Amino acid sequence: MVEPFTFGIAVMARATARDWARVRRLLAMTLRSAKAAGDADTQVLVAGHEPAAAHVESLLADWPAPGRADFAAQMQDAGRKQRLLQQRVMERGGGLLMLLDADDWVEKDFVAAARAAVGPERVGGVVDRGTLVNLRARKAAALPDARIFDGPFHRVCGSSGVFRLRPEAAEPFRRNPLAHLPVHSRWVDDARAQGAELAAIGAEAAYLVNTGENNSELIGPHADWKAGVVRETERLGRMMAQADAARWGLTLADLELAPPAEAA
Repeated sequence: MVEPFTFGIAVMARATARDWARVRRLLAMTLRSAKAAGDADTQVLVAGHEPAAAHVESLLADWPAPGRADFAAQMQDAGRKQRLLQQRVMERGGGLLMLLDADDWVEKDFVAAARAAVGPERVGGVVDRGTLVNLRARKAAALPDARIFDGPFHRVCGSSGVFRLRPEAAEPFRRNPLAHLPVHSRWVDDARAQGAELAAIGAEAAYLVNTGENNSELIGPHADWKAGVVRETERLGRMMAQADAARWGLTLADLELAPPAEAA
């Protein structure tokens, strides 16, 4: 029997969004990408204050939505939704789980590559190399890149880890590694401190910026740095072609679903 694989997606609340229609369009792209990357043993769960698309299982938050300008509360909200996703996977017997941000993508062979990399002896794996997509400029840049971010992809993007949840495991870390690895930039070091080595996943994820709805770019503590990333991607990235979109299970027409910032 093939081990179940789950993409778990936490979505901001409508009350937090600047343009709810845009958030839904970005989520639709992520859902298409996740579906294209999976197989018959792959499922997608979405946690949010509002139901997701009819064909996707939704886990509804039962707490008040955070304010649009309260970044700390938004991070706490996202963390609670991610824990809902982990709980549901545990209730279903465990398996491989990737927490995928609601505006990021994965390559079409991602699930197969993750299964191959994260063998039964591993607690999980990380994506070392990925792609930075400036959605508004329709440009992409491979990471790491010394001119943009010269480090492993998983240090800059949270959509970069796959972890094995084992409800039957006696050791808490082996039962749910994510509960003990809350910060993606420290995943490798913190897992090593627990005596575990994370595998390198041989497929990529895409980290989207300049969407108009990523609050870490707008009000977060690293907003200035991320503004620089956006500028450098516009300067150094290459225009995306149809083949680039297809790599993520999308088309260029799908990318047009995200309106320009002036429409916000």
